[in-house]
Amino acid sequence: MLRIANEAKAYEIIKNIPLSKNHIKLCCALMWWCEGNKNSSFLRFTSSDATLIGNFLSLLRGGFMLDESKFRALVHLHAYHKEDTQKKFWSQVTKIPISQFHRSFQKKNSGKRTKENYPGCIAVSYYDVTIARELEALYNEFTKSRGVR
Repeated sequence: MLRIANEAKAYEIIKNIPLSKNHIKLCCALMWWCEGNKNSSFLRFTSSDATLIGNFLSLLRGGFMLDESKFRALVHLHAYHKEDTQKKFWSQVTKIPISQFHRSFQKKNSGKRTKENYPGCIAVSYYDVTIARELEALYNEFTKSRGVR
């Protein structure tokens, strides 16, 4: 019951937030700061959580004018993964064509344990210094405005 009540409350909050382009950019900057690289010459966002990757890319695409050809993806897999299957999965999640994926990185695995339904980890890169610097500036100014820095 509590979960349903919390979801209903969350729905009411979310549905009433008008997401302007600036709100979308700020949400994207906050997510990038948590899970992204801190190199301001390009963006990289890494996670094994498909929902997190999908949300970040949705915000990035919604907040900025992007050139889809500037995306690259690198999948980190264990020996028990099927590379083609995992690339297809991540391509559907990211909406990045497999032709823009690098050769997968094979992690060493002791073979003692496998994670059922673990999709591997993906690092999505977008090569645009202007957008990378804007996200960094948004995060920094948001932080300053909260008196944290």
